[in-house]
Amino acid sequence: LPSFDPARQHLVAPVAVDPTGRRGPTRGQAQGPAWRRSSHGLYVPMDSPRDLPEQRIVEAAARLPEYGGVTGWAALRWWGGAWFDGLARDGVTPLPVTLAVGGITVSRGQGVRISEERLSPDDLTTHDGLRLTTAVRSAAFEMRYAASERAAVAILDMAAYSDLVSIEEMWLFAAGLNGWTGVPRLRCAVPAADENSWSLQETLMRLVWTVDADR
Repeated sequence: LPSFDPARQHLVAPVAVDPTGRRGPTRGQAQGPAWRRSSHGLYVPMDSPRDLPEQRIVEAAARLPEYGGVTGWAALRWWGGAWFDGLARDGVTPLPVTLAVGGITVSRGQGVRISEERLSPDDLTTHDGLRLTTAVRSAAFEMRYAASERAAVAILDMAAYSDLVSIEEMWLFAAGLNGWTGVPRLRCAVPAADENSWSLQETLMRLVWTVDADR
């Protein structure tokens, strides 16, 4: 089978059953040990690199309707965000891949989170064969739904570390998000961010000294 995209040749795109067996497994092959179902009606070879966050992203993105894109940590990872590994704070539990679909109804599935918030065409793009939201929109989403203001700061720091978004760019984007979930957290986090943080631990230590020291 062809790779997902020439720029991502190590990744495999989910495919539907093909009676000829040329573009996908036959129905009998799909039920055998060489294939696994990635979502309803779609399959990938059993030896596909399922432990890679990028492969999880590709498999989740196959659920996208005609309008929408991957957002949040997964989009930042796809953009090249080094610190967005798709794992929870325990370093083990996989985070769901969020699909931004506007008001379109999409079936839920394991490992997938659906965002039906309004979605401007200006916030959608394609990179290395994947439809996703822009870096600033993706970072803002992750910050708005972060567990705490401190976690939101860390997200912006780490996005800036990989040159995906600047603090000024986030300021301007946040200014236009009136009435959105988590906007107060986003706007409070931006002033505390630092584009020169080199690691998550550096950010957390800085916040201990700057935030906790002021209490």
